[in-house]
Amino acid sequence: MPNFFMEKTDGNIVLYGKPNAVLDSLNLVSFVFLLEEEIEIVLGAKIIISTQDVLDPENLPFASLDNLSEFIIRKLNACSQ
Repeated sequence: MPNFFMEKTDGNIVLYGKPNAVLDSLNLVSFVFLLEEEIEIVLGAKIIISTQDVLDPENLPFASLDNLSEFIIRKLNACSQ
């Protein structure tokens, strides 16, 4: 199982898609699966992160940790409505 521990928690950390990104494509798939699972366990909300809106060029969720956080918050808000 991959280790997704990040020493820094800077919101500008590039997760995927650019040089020096934290995740390669295989680790991104594992990360998304684990993240969805953890959100369901901790928050009791079932969300799917890998949907069509991850391709939005205005706000790529994996461009940075901040983008991913905002994306998840939007998903959770939509889920609770």
